[in-house]
Amino acid sequence: MRDDILVPIFCLVDDFCKEFDPLWKKHLLANAPFEHHRHRSPWNFLIDLLGGLAAYCQDSQKPTLRAADEARALIYRLAA
Repeated sequence: MRDDILVPIFCLVDDFCKEFDPLWKKHLLANAPFEHHRHRSPWNFLIDLLGGLAAYCQDSQKPTLRAADEARALIYRLAA
């Protein structure tokens, strides 16, 4: 019984969205005061880098390459 009610409503909403969405995007593009771009400041990069370095230095459990060295030694032993 619910499908009898929901399917026509869904179809109406879907038809509306198919017509409205392109018109809305066209309106937004026509009335945009500026072109969107993703140019980032070099200062933001530097601040992000320093923040990451500070967070790494404060971390008590730093990643290690010891596991990679042990895996490499195991591979050499198996290959010999």
